[in-house]
Amino acid sequence: CINGGTVSGTAGSCKCTCKSGYKGSSCETAINCTTAQFFDGTACLACPTYSSSTGGTATSCTCATNTYASKNGNTWTCANCTGGATKAASSVVPGTGGGEKQGDACSAPLNSDKAKEAQEKARKTRDDMIKSVTNAKLKKKAELLADAAISGKKVIKMSAKLTAQDEDIACSDYYSKAGLDASLGACIALVASRRRSIRRRLFAATTYDVSVFFSEAEVDEATLTSAGNSLKAKGVTGVETSDPIDPITELETIEGVDSSSLETFKTEAAAAAAFLIPPPPPHPPPLSTF
Repeated sequence: CINGGTVSGTAGSCKCTCKSGYKGSSCETAINCTTAQFFDGTACLACPTYSSSTGGTATSCTCATNTYASKNGNTWTCANCTGGATKAASSVVPGTGGGEKQGDACSAPLNSDKAKEAQEKARKTRDDMIKSVTNAKLKKKAELLADAAISGKKVIKMSAKLTAQDEDIACSDYYSKAGLDASLGACIALVASRRRSIRRRLFAATTYDVSVFFSEAEVDEATLTSAGNSLKAKGVTGVETSDPIDPITELETIEGVDSSSLETFKTEAAAAAAFLIPPPPPHPPPLSTF
């Protein structure tokens, strides 16, 4: 065994146990991750979006400028500093503990008074715009869309078909089977079809078209991909993830949203978002390691 590997076994059936960073029957091959990957002790894994590594056998990735190390469950991401806040490229993922908080990691933005004034103005118009939305779930969706517009964030819709007794249970099942916290996003469940109980002549089960809207401020692409895979693994059908949705266009579809206030909000949201520093571009897809 070379490169520091150790031998075990008996004559005729020897085996090398390689040191971290090497592989092969004699530990002859150095593991060489790309700068879009990190080495977890076994294989090269993709760095989270907005991060990169030094390559080779680097065991972590560094978040880009104006992002910080965030953790949701067991998933590490590089979350954007919002509200125009800034940060040097120093946060490490995977990190330790429960991750960083924006208030601790990101510095107050330049022109913070003007940015705050623009955001408060847009939020006031937002509240007037959606005050006539009486359905609680639709109001949560409207708030998510409006806040995304104010912060300049993208919105993604994930769809699925779930059978449940009512729309609340359909949404609860979605989050449970997706492995996501129920506080994330805004869930809307609409009846797709019903199945009757022949014996009792009652609706025994209902299939719902479930749509959950997420702001990129809450979850990133990797988290959504993991959620989609989890749903499919649990037998959920119709699982799809949309291209980014324009928050203003989607707001127009919600019953109760005041159309005259929406036009004002559109202008004010754009002004508020203009104060924010755009997030760094995502790195290219990782190359194959072996």
